[in-house]
Amino acid sequence: MSSKGQSKIIRFLLPLASLLVIVHLTTGAIARLEPTNDMAAQTRWVVNTINSRHYLHESMEKLDGAEMVEAYVKSFDYGKMYFTREDIDEFIFRFGDSMEDILAKGNLYAAFEIYDNYKARADSRTRWANEKLDGDFDFTIEETFAPDRREADWPANAEEQDALWLRRLKYELLNEMLSLASEVDEDAEFSGEIENPDVIEATDEDEKFDPSKIQRLVDNDEFRDEILDEAKAKIRRRYERNLSYTLDREAAEVQESFINSMTQLFDPHSSFLSADTLESFNSSVQNSFVGI
Repeated sequence: MSSKGQSKIIRFLLPLASLLVIVHLTTGAIARLEPTNDMAAQTRWVVNTINSRHYLHESMEKLDGAEMVEAYVKSFDYGKMYFTREDIDEFIFRFGDSMEDILAKGNLYAAFEIYDNYKARADSRTRWANEKLDGDFDFTIEETFAPDRREADWPANAEEQDALWLRRLKYELLNEMLSLASEVDEDAEFSGEIENPDVIEATDEDEKFDPSKIQRLVDNDEFRDEILDEAKAKIRRRYERNLSYTLDREAAEVQESFINSMTQLFDPHSSFLSADTLESFNSSVQNSFVGI
């Protein structure tokens, strides 16, 4: 091949290589957590302790694997917003029947696999929410959203999940708009009267909700748009904080959540504390700290 032809190929491949690097960096931004050998040993110890020394004298064989999978997922997706019923059923299909053997061997693959899926969902859903917040919302549609979803079902599929999230965003936006509007005081006219220093003004706690404070949302389009933009900004920051917390969780926290999902189903009075959690607990109980 001539040098001219090779030059053309190189010029074609360089942009492609750069694109592949960008894609790799983007998709690899969320680091996977990995269990340690110590965590596996600790998990085996918990299982052996329950089987041999627990006061109930029960056996791990009575643990329902499907129930544990759901309990574990609910320990972080407590609002049942990030996974669908299809996702949960897939996790149960993969790990439910073998849960007893998984725990007995100290195998934490299921715990970390599910949580890595959760991190990916949280990241993509945060980007989805930010895209929606860039657009317009129709608040004239009569809809409902229950903020406490602990007893609710997971959405059946992705379509139902998107609709649920859209209602959640509207609910959060309306809440923030009402809160922000009620905090804004219009410029009061000066009456010329001298205030009596002996009169104790009512505090915020004493004031009841005043509908007139939010009437401007209906009457003043410019004010409503300003409040809406501020509400969107607050919700963006909240979602970014939540995502940071999700991505910053350490491997020991994942292990702790997984084992406690088992112990709480087996016996609600038994809990597992990781070394870091135990250290924090001891410090709080002793109410003392020594160091610089």
